[in-house]
Parts: sequence; structure tokens; C-alpha cells
Amino acid sequence: MTYNMRAGRRVCIAALLVLLAACSGAPLATGPVAVVVSPTRTESPARSSPPPAAQTTCRVPFSVISEASGGFITYPGGQRQDDPSSVVALPGYTPGQIGVNPGLAYDRALGRWVPVPPEWLAPGGLTYAYADFTGTIRAVTPGGGSEDVTADGGWELISTADTGVYAARPNVAGAWFVPFGGVPQQIVDRGSWQRYFNGVLWGIDGSGQVFEHDLTSGAETVWGTVNSVSNLVGFSASGEPLVVTGGRLAMLHYDGSATTLWPGNGDLGEGGRAYADATGVWFEVDGTRIGEPGTGIYHWTADKGAQLITSEVVHVMGGCA
Repeated sequence: MTYNMRAGRRVCIAALLVLLAACSGAPLATGPVAVVVSPTRTESPARSSPPPAAQTTCRVPFSVISEASGGFITYPGGQRQDDPSSVVALPGYTPGQIGVNPGLAYDRALGRWVPVPPEWLAPGGLTYAYADFTGTIRAVTPGGGSEDVTADGGWELISTADTGVYAARPNVAGAWFVPFGGVPQQIVDRGSWQRYFNGVLWGIDGSGQVFEHDLTSGAETVWGTVNSVSNLVGFSASGEPLVVTGGRLAMLHYDGSATTLWPGNGDLGEGGRAYADATGVWFEVDGTRIGEPGTGIYHWTADKGAQLITSEVVHVMGGCA
């Protein structure tokens, strides 16, 4: 395995710390180190959480448990505002029908709701995609028409871009990009991929390693090891992965360390997606019983930790804006 200059500097720094600790007699605290497994990764600034922005009034989109409708949680304050225009559905289904929407997102570009999770809405807000019951991926222009993206079924949608979709095949290694109006192009021929974010595919392998594949350089980086049943649920504002293991929500850092955003102790665990913005990280906490004390929407910042914003039993579906 070949390491790049970033990894080399880590070795030198680690050696220097050992010498300093030996001289001072102070104990040396060490932790896991992110391993670069491709020599082609380019140098970039370390990704760390930005300081929280000044508190301003904004709204966090939510969906009800059935995904059939939603609204906004105001911040600060935590008031719930249901939005009748959130009662939408996939083509061919009845708006408000329970259990048919794969998610719900607020399209800020067009000022309207769409019946898919935010990662299936293109960044520009003009298109969303979904996989039907056969695994055929379809694209929809909000307020317009729809068309097949793939000519066949058996696909799993990862994310939607402005020009196409990122997708995978069940039980088949690798990932594909399917341009709108084009044919599937395999972009990775190995691995199992859960998420796409800012030019990078993310996955967790069978041994619990959290890793990324940079689609520009082809570099792959291991961020650390978690339980193999963990899920990638989002990313910090600076691109660090947010991972849930057994109800514990953690932010992994490039140096191999991790910050716990929610401990997942007792009957309360992080229960869904997580979204970051300039104010911090938003996530939901579920209990073993609906409405259990402590459940609701939380807001995390580095200086204050996790704070309960509302005890409403809803799904958070985006950052605050």
C-alpha cells in the first residue's frame, strides 16, 4: 500500500509527539488514524466543523411519520407550522396517501415540496428522481413531466445531480452515473456505496471501515472503523461524515478521531437523517415509545452540544434556512 505526503507528515508528527512525551514524562493520547489508500489524493485543507453562526430566525423542514405531509419548525423557538402545500405524492399516487412517499423535501429553489428525501432532489431544485417498485429510476420535473432514467429495473438510487443520478445494483459491487437521456456509466467497480456528497461517494464495508471515493481524483480514504451495521446519515457543513451506530450519532474527523453528537444511551437513539448548516447540525431522536420524554428534533453545536428544539414527533428533512 502506498501513502501520500499527508500520511507521511502524520508519521513524522506522531514520532515528534512521542519524543516530546518521553522528555516531559506526560502520557501520550493516541487514536485511530485515517489511512489514505490511494497515492493520487491531492492536498486539501483539513475539514473541520465551522464555528456556529450568529443566531438568526430560520425554518427547518420536517415530514410527519407517514411522509404524507410536513411543514416547518421555527428556530429559535421550536414552533411547529404545518404546511398544506406539503401534501404531495409521486406521479400516479394520491397526495396525502399514507405510506407511498419515500420521503419529503422542501425545494427552496422553487418554493415547493417534493415527495422524496432531500438527497434525491437535484441541487439546482429543478428535478427529483425516485426508483419505482421494479427498481426503474424515474426523473420528475416539479410541476412538469416525468421520464425513465434507466431502461430497466433492479437499480438502487443513491443521489440525484442536476445532470443525472448516482445509482447502484443490489448485491453488485460498484456504482454508476446515469445521465438524463443517456446510458449508465460505471464510475466505481468495487465496494458498496450508501451516499454521495460534494463529488465523493461514501460507504461502510463489511469490517466497519468508513471510506470515501473521490470521483475527481479516484483517491480512496478510510476515515475510521465503526460497527458494520452503522449508517451514514449525513455530513457536517465541512464534509465530515455523520454516522449512527446503535442510536449513537458521531461526527468522524479526518485525523481518525470522532465527536459524539448524541450518545444513544437508554431508550433514546438518533433515529433518522442528519443535516448541517451554518448554525450547527440538526437531527431527530426517537424513543422506544412514541412521544417518550426526550424525543424530538435536536440542534447540535460545538459549544453547546445537543439541545432539544421541539418535542414534536416528526422527521427532520433539511437544514435551517
